[in-house]
Amino acid sequence: MNLPDRIRRKLTPVQQARAAEWIGQGRLQPVSQSPAEQRWRLLLPSGSAVEILYWPEDQEGECSCEGGDCLHLSAVLQAQGRTIPPLPDDLADIGAGAAKAGAKNTGAAGKAAPVVAVTPIQYRLVRLAGSRLALDWEEPPGTLRLPDDLEIRRRMSGWKGQPIPPLFVRDVLPLLRGRALRLQGSSGAEKAGDPPLWEGAVQVDTAPVLPRLRVEDRGSALLLRLVRPAGIAEVFIGGPAGHIVRMGGIIRVFQKPDMEPRLYDQLQQGMTFTGPEIHRLAVEFLPGLRKRHGLEADVLTKRLPEVVEAAPRLHLEVETEGERLRVVPKIVYSAADGDPPLATIERGEFRLTGQQLPRRDTQAEARLREQLHTQSGGLLAADIPLERNGLAALRLLDSLHLPLRERITARAPQFRRVTAPMQPAVAVSDVRLSDGAGWRLRVDGLQVAPDRLIAAWQGGQRLIQTAEGWQEIPQEWLDRHGAMLAELLSVSEGTGVIRRESGPLLLSALEAMQRPVPPSMDPIRALVGDFRAIPHEPPAPDFEGSLRPYQQQGLSWLLWLRSVGMGGILADDMGLGKTVQCLAALSRVPGRHLVVAPTSVLRNWEQECRRFLPARSVCLYYGADRALDPDAFLTLTSYALLRIDLEILQPVPWAAVVLDEAQMIKNPDTQAAQAAFALQARHRLAMSGTPVENRLEELWSAFHFACPGLLGGRAAFRDRFENPISAGSRTARDDLRRRIRPFLLRRLKSEVARDLPPRTEIVLRCALSLDERRIYQAAASLSRADIVKMLDANRALSVLEVLLRMRQAACHPGLLNKDWQAGSAKMELLTGTLEEILAEGHCALVFSQWTSLLDRVEPELQKRNIRFVRLDGSTRDRAAVVAEFSAEDGPPVFLLSLKAGGTGLNLTRADYVFHLDPWWNPAAEDQATDRAHRIGQQRPVISCRLIAEDTVEEKILELQERKRELVRAAMDEGEMAKALTREDLLGLF
Repeated sequence: MNLPDRIRRKLTPVQQARAAEWIGQGRLQPVSQSPAEQRWRLLLPSGSAVEILYWPEDQEGECSCEGGDCLHLSAVLQAQGRTIPPLPDDLADIGAGAAKAGAKNTGAAGKAAPVVAVTPIQYRLVRLAGSRLALDWEEPPGTLRLPDDLEIRRRMSGWKGQPIPPLFVRDVLPLLRGRALRLQGSSGAEKAGDPPLWEGAVQVDTAPVLPRLRVEDRGSALLLRLVRPAGIAEVFIGGPAGHIVRMGGIIRVFQKPDMEPRLYDQLQQGMTFTGPEIHRLAVEFLPGLRKRHGLEADVLTKRLPEVVEAAPRLHLEVETEGERLRVVPKIVYSAADGDPPLATIERGEFRLTGQQLPRRDTQAEARLREQLHTQSGGLLAADIPLERNGLAALRLLDSLHLPLRERITARAPQFRRVTAPMQPAVAVSDVRLSDGAGWRLRVDGLQVAPDRLIAAWQGGQRLIQTAEGWQEIPQEWLDRHGAMLAELLSVSEGTGVIRRESGPLLLSALEAMQRPVPPSMDPIRALVGDFRAIPHEPPAPDFEGSLRPYQQQGLSWLLWLRSVGMGGILADDMGLGKTVQCLAALSRVPGRHLVVAPTSVLRNWEQECRRFLPARSVCLYYGADRALDPDAFLTLTSYALLRIDLEILQPVPWAAVVLDEAQMIKNPDTQAAQAAFALQARHRLAMSGTPVENRLEELWSAFHFACPGLLGGRAAFRDRFENPISAGSRTARDDLRRRIRPFLLRRLKSEVARDLPPRTEIVLRCALSLDERRIYQAAASLSRADIVKMLDANRALSVLEVLLRMRQAACHPGLLNKDWQAGSAKMELLTGTLEEILAEGHCALVFSQWTSLLDRVEPELQKRNIRFVRLDGSTRDRAAVVAEFSAEDGPPVFLLSLKAGGTGLNLTRADYVFHLDPWWNPAAEDQATDRAHRIGQQRPVISCRLIAEDTVEEKILELQERKRELVRAAMDEGEMAKALTREDLLGLF
């Protein structure tokens, strides 16, 4: 609540009028004024002075009198926007502190200083037709406007004398409290001969008027209904806060109680209570309405419950749910043991439960409480629930005296001990699924559900509750096979059915448990080993080209996955020929095939297919006149067209669907990912050199396309793998690797392409000039505390905008200031390095995520007569630009935007790669570098990151390393590192 609202609540109109007099007498004078802060000095009639500070923007102030929300602050508020009279001559020395005590308010010539006449505004409430009211008033000359008057005028602007708007009751009526009002006028609905409507002075009372409850006899039942309270003389239409009513000379608000609309309607129409419901009306309903809604009742019936003789007795409420035991001791009144209770004692209060009313015996109740305390060893007390789970419940029962224990176990027979041991045995049977074969998992020899048994074992329990009682778990068997059984249960997702994607996992478990293996699982034995048992499969005879050994292994793996009806992810490192392996595999698969790829690589797919499979037809489904060719061996389209033309592509029964650069569906919520999931295909393949860039959920999305069901549902994957791995769980990491290993093939260049020249990564650092440093510091002006506040307020996008400006300032001030002409330290470092390497006969790729930064590079190269070509999102003929650079006499420098040139290009003529601005995720930079470091490269490749010292770019290098650790945690033996956290983001500042 701001200062004006507090003043309005605290001070009466008379007090505020007194403050207004001081203004008219010239006692309030400004000392200093600014839009942000005002300083005032007020000479009081006592001769002393106070200093007042007021901040208009915040509507807050302070007074040197330290009296809180005082009259002095009220005077400053009323002075806002008014002409302030000058200080009288005899008071002019107040600034020097020399005002005389008891000085008269006279001017220099002995004349009295002007005094403001206090004439409050007179308000009228005027009746209008239709039970409506209007608010009217007059302001004769000399009328004093208090803050409440100004607020009334603001809120009633345009409504003076008109029917009061609905919000009047809530916003304006409270401002009239304590004012002299008159009610007058006629509604226009009176008939001839009716007495004249009441007119006179009224006062506003903001305390609401609530309806009352009335209870009366209605035959054999009791009727409860809402009635209008006595004393209401007139009712006027109000607003959402309630109707305006007149009660004598008082104006109040007749307010609807804050309750459920359905209950309110029932009470208005009347609710009848019969039989036992009458007790509920008296004991529960009426007290509840009074407590929750403030409704008072007028009881017009004399019927009371019958008084009977009954003794207090101890009753035990026993509830069980699984391993949970809940006991609530109660003291009840009943005629005999086992009889329904007539009343209960709940926390010392006597509550009826029947139509008869027993006499209360508090001494007998005290004896029962003492008996309960003794027999339970102090564990049980009346009305206090005692709840135990598992073994703790058994220990509770053991600690009770026999009478109590028997009363509890009689109602909870499952809390007994069973001596017969469990003998678990896993069995598997074939089951036919809608998309192929599967297996049904069954665990015999148990008296509980397998998932409960696993949970008990993982929790270190020795006993488990069964339908017959508590029994020891098979500890030795679970120590050997419990982890495998737990994983099988997770992939069955509670249905007991293991899908074909989890066949390798099931086969490994059955062999380890020495259980029979169905013949239907024989074809997948090779996937459980190290792939060496996969038979050698050559490409089709019309495939023109030779495969390297690792490419031949990939071909055999792809064809083997298809033979067992499963999909996979080919995640070879960039430049190892994933396209060639895929085409070789598709050449052996009859039918129509669909390849979905980024637009930038569609032509590359078309050229590679015509190169290696010249006899096969290719349909490029792209462009305004696109059309499907039903006879084409291979159909190529983009992710954008897959989303747009899903209705055309989805009904086709494709023999195989391939997603190239499958990181395009890393977010499973995107329309592109949803469209890919919806495609029909007998075989699915995802290809990506970076299946994990930022989060493990990206891996789930790729597998959800290639092997639906392998990693379970999205929420289950997050709970079982993503969150534990992000927290450093090696167990979850190893489980994930074991599950995806048969369906993910990843080879690094260093492992298989030993003839590929080495790749070296170096960091080139530059120091910003003084002018550049000033611009960078301005971009980075927010403190760490500011960033914390923005994150706490869910303004992460604002934080990223600050980071963007900091990164641009570190690269080139011209990215923030178009008029900047002084160049940049990073640009000098780039051009100087280019001149050196070009003189030695090298060629270079220069990447940036900002085309505006490339625009700054171009004139620098032209000044130095360095030939170059450029490719970004606006380039129409990509192939021509690539061909110009790749020619032997082509330009030695290729400028590329990271997004447009980071994938799908073969630029092995270059052996230097420059990254002008580091990106959060190193995968994007690695993809760009691999445009040069790929098969066909004959020279060592040097990847150079240009970094401005003492800027956020150095923090980004540290963040990149953490991102690499996330990928290694999912797909190889690297150490686990946490994903990007709030602390990582703060660390960039």
